Amino acid sequence: MSDQFTAIRQQVLRRVRYAANALALRDNSLPPEGPYDAALTNGLIAIVVYEWPGREIKNENRGIVKSGRELLTLIEASGGLFCVQADVLRDGLALTQPVRHGRADDEFAVILPTHVNAIELLDEHPALNFLDSAQGKTIDESIWLAFRDLAESRLPFDPKERFDVPEPEVCDTCLRPTFLPSGWDMFGGTMTGGECLACGDERSDEDALEEAINEAIIGAVERDD
Repeated sequence: MSDQFTAIRQQVLRRVRYAANALALRDNSLPPEGPYDAALTNGLIAIVVYEWPGREIKNENRGIVKSGRELLTLIEASGGLFCVQADVLRDGLALTQPVRHGRADDEFAVILPTHVNAIELLDEHPALNFLDSAQGKTIDESIWLAFRDLAESRLPFDPKERFDVPEPEVCDTCLRPTFLPSGWDMFGGTMTGGECLACGDERSDEDALEEAINEAIIGAVERDD
């Protein structure tokens, strides 16, 4: 069970790190080689996990994932994706790697707007789709939004059905906005059984009922006072 929730958290954080670094590239606020590599790798891993779960792993025993180049080759070999301009992204890696590893000897060999555009195009994939949400946000704010998106994605799509389902709540254990109550309690609140999507913390129906009754008693006493 822990592996399941670890994988969920990893995918959320890849989405955030992709967007944060892609926006840094767009804004030209940092030397581009670090953000380029981070945006590319996190974005590609998120996409491969979404499309072909498990194939992002290079060494399962050590938990090592494939490099950006290897992920690009995998995507091409699997038929390609409209949002992954493999040749352009690979060319960008050829420009950033010498700088990152202290081998650069040409100050004019830098990534271009075409490379930045290719990084941003990755956001068209449903595994990412987070650039607009992350714009102007801090990392912490983006992480909160990404976990909230995760929880809201599990709610019914139909507005009428969604009206009958409680909104996600903050988990008492991990403090992420990813706890999904199973319904409404007898007092009209949301103290029901449920589970956190991010850490797996569960609240049983029995514990929830006891807590709901205690909260109702405390509320009645406070009103009498």
